[in-house]
Amino acid sequence: MPNDGLKAVNVYTLTSSTGVVLVDAGWAIEQARDQLGAALDLLGYSFADIRRFLTTQVHRDHYTQAVHLRREFGMQVSLGIGERPSLTATVCGDRTPLAEKIEYLREQGAGVLADEITQHFGDDTVDAADWELPDDWFDEDAVVTATRRLRDVIEPLPTWRWGRSAGVRRGVTSNG
Repeated sequence: MPNDGLKAVNVYTLTSSTGVVLVDAGWAIEQARDQLGAALDLLGYSFADIRRFLTTQVHRDHYTQAVHLRREFGMQVSLGIGERPSLTATVCGDRTPLAEKIEYLREQGAGVLADEITQHFGDDTVDAADWELPDDWFDEDAVVTATRRLRDVIEPLPTWRWGRSAGVRRGVTSNG
């Protein structure tokens, strides 16, 4: 992933006769799209088979590819309700996410650190083309049927950071 210490984001696949549900989507960059397409192909699926994204957080490496694929293929995108304030702020036009924090660093006498961050990230303006509201918001009480087998369901589970929630009953969880 560009400008990031992480090398990958996990995307979990739930399959059934009605299609594919993905937990998270990846970053809307060509390399991530290619990797997701190749992984789906290994499972015998394509982007057109995805019927829903359950995204665990609004970070670009978990959410933005869902937005782009929804435009192209029409699948549903869901996001935990705790992420609503962050996403709402993001979709309200171009902004520089780090500007407020960099300003605060300068006010506190950490101008050198503020300069280093600015130099590393540059003008990290949010590209409005990557962001849209989801089709629906889920909270910790939501239960979403993912497949038809033996009550396989997605149950949003609280995770380490307030606002994020997603998990899969039967032992597989994701906390971003």
